[in-house]
Amino acid sequence: MATAPDTDFAPTSHKGLTYPFGGAEPVAGDVFEVAPGIDWVRLKIPGPLKHVNCWLLADTDGDALVDTGMNTAEARDAWKAIFNGPKSGVRITRMIGTHFHPDHIGLAGWMCDHHAAPSS
Repeated sequence: MATAPDTDFAPTSHKGLTYPFGGAEPVAGDVFEVAPGIDWVRLKIPGPLKHVNCWLLADTDGDALVDTGMNTAEARDAWKAIFNGPKSGVRITRMIGTHFHPDHIGLAGWMCDHHAAPSS
């Protein structure tokens, strides 16, 4: 699991947005801890946006998942790598979709089936 360094990055800005970790970002199949109990996952998607951000939030007996990524083989493989690697043995306790776009909820059914998690 990658962890945000305390002093090894410099915030950057672009078009009015500030990126607190500069150019640091999670790599495919890994998570990036942005704060204790908050892990960032970045999944590739087709099209001009190129990626979607997903979040794993520490919950009572596992992690709550905010957004899932698009239902593609590449996204499923990335999640498999995460749950066989840095999040091995971690249960998804609930699913939260921020909005009804396929890049945010496309894998909700697949993820709920694999983790027996309810969706919200």
